[in-house]
Amino acid sequence: MNYQTIIFPLAILLLCIAGCGTTTNETVDVNTNQTGTIDQTESEEWITMEGIVIEKKTEPEYQLLVVPNLDKEPFSTKSEEELQSIAMQQDGAYYRIGAEIFNNVEVGTAVVISLDPSKPQLEMAPPIRFPEDIEIKAHSTTSSGSWAYEFVRWNDESYVITDKVVDKSEIGEEIGMVTSHSDKEGAYAGNFSNALEKGKKYYKINGVDTEEAIAIGLNEGMYVKALISEKGKEMNVK
Repeated sequence: MNYQTIIFPLAILLLCIAGCGTTTNETVDVNTNQTGTIDQTESEEWITMEGIVIEKKTEPEYQLLVVPNLDKEPFSTKSEEELQSIAMQQDGAYYRIGAEIFNNVEVGTAVVISLDPSKPQLEMAPPIRFPEDIEIKAHSTTSSGSWAYEFVRWNDESYVITDKVVDKSEIGEEIGMVTSHSDKEGAYAGNFSNALEKGKKYYKINGVDTEEAIAIGLNEGMYVKALISEKGKEMNVK
């Protein structure tokens, strides 16, 4: 029998089997490594941005207007158009978030936002972005001049301005307006405010005694609550 004739084809067959096995193993290993790498670096590819919340909106969805590198200032005196202009000048944006975070954030709060740069944003003015995560840091220590808190005077009482929005359906009759303004600490008579300009109007809140709180009209369709001095200080003095 010619053993060489038998052995030579067998050797070639064994080499082919061994070669195919090695190729299969290497392919599995490479795919496993690639999958592992993607899982490990997904969060590392996010970018972070720290900024100050200068506006909250509930329409069309829960949104925060956040601006980085912003000097501290009383945002409650700004109109929506002014806030949007500030945001566009400083690379600010609206961030769509859930109700839980929205309810735990106030205007003036410092936040750190994590973004996936591969996700598109809505090209608006300012743009609308969709964060992966938001970390609440602290409330800004803003104040007017050397005053400890922002307030208005009405009916010989001081009312501390809060960030609590009052729904338009809760707004009652107009009861007054700011007649004088200054950010310099001192004694002032009449319907004075250290934060709001002359002409900003005061309103009664339906179902709420004016000895507890009133509403302030900041711009068309937007109202915030102002609490009578002692209650307001508990919320606002930093």
